[in-house]
Amino acid sequence: MITSITRPNANGEIRSLNEGEIFPLHGVTTRQENEAISSLKKPASSRSENEKNIRRQKRAKRKIKQLIDRWIQITLTKGVSGLQEEFASLAGTVDPALIRVFLQNSSTGRNRYRAPLPTTVYDFWQMVLQNGSCVVVMLCGIKENENSTCFEYWPQKAGTSVRFDDITVK
Repeated sequence: MITSITRPNANGEIRSLNEGEIFPLHGVTTRQENEAISSLKKPASSRSENEKNIRRQKRAKRKIKQLIDRWIQITLTKGVSGLQEEFASLAGTVDPALIRVFLQNSSTGRNRYRAPLPTTVYDFWQMVLQNGSCVVVMLCGIKENENSTCFEYWPQKAGTSVRFDDITVK
């Protein structure tokens, strides 16, 4: 489980990303910062409306996190065999036309949704930070049938860290 991601900010200071936090991009303010700045310019009556919106957004984020946590727990409870059974029961419901379109749109017909490669892992973590993702789900193992399925883009042992340029994953 990843516990934190660190990255230098615009001043070169190391900054940690904790659960539910988003790294501000250099020269770009976050939505909360923009709301705080705009609330300073507004009269008190619109500030209270702004505070209501912020509380509403926080409640929505909590609910989304609860739904994600619930989905993760259900997925972990089912295990690989349970997920395979569920997939098998749903496999017959897929419209074959959608499969043909997918294969036609892919030059090789191979899976385009892969784990990061050694050459793209930095971009992957940058995307995770930029979008404020708090969960990354991988449904296969690092090795399957003695074959490597993907590059190890997170630390495999608790308490260790992996560094990709200026991004550290713990």
